[in-house]
Amino acid sequence: MKPREIIYKMAESPYPPSFNGSGWGYGFALFSLMLIALVGFYTVSVAARNIVANKGKSESWEHVMALLAATGASGRCIMEVVYKMAWGEVNADTLTTLLTIKNIMDAIIVIPVMSWFLIYNLRVSTVDRNRNKAVRLSISIGLVAIVAAIFAFSKV
Repeated sequence: MKPREIIYKMAESPYPPSFNGSGWGYGFALFSLMLIALVGFYTVSVAARNIVANKGKSESWEHVMALLAATGASGRCIMEVVYKMAWGEVNADTLTTLLTIKNIMDAIIVIPVMSWFLIYNLRVSTVDRNRNKAVRLSISIGLVAIVAAIFAFSKV
């Protein structure tokens, strides 16, 4: 969104356009996102302590997965909360900067989320299953992600 468009939207409603002027929807979204972020931060701290305590044991992979998943969820949600809370409270240039930071975080969050996915599929879930099936699934999802990225970047 361009700064001028942001200013016009701010003048129309104190809530971002996606809420169609609904304070209840805005409040529930902020509550949900903040709750996810706080639970995620708590899970990151607990998982990190468990990783240190269980160094070298087989269940350490499960704690690493929890750490990566919680990092992805909390990092994504906290930036969304900051952006939504700033809506209508700051000038358009600051809001544009926050939106840029939020978009950069969205791109970075793919690292812990994909790491969590790969650890789960290649390390944890294949204990009792066929490892080749998990590898094929991971490669298929990777190819779909590459195609999606090519499509997304062709729009830039």
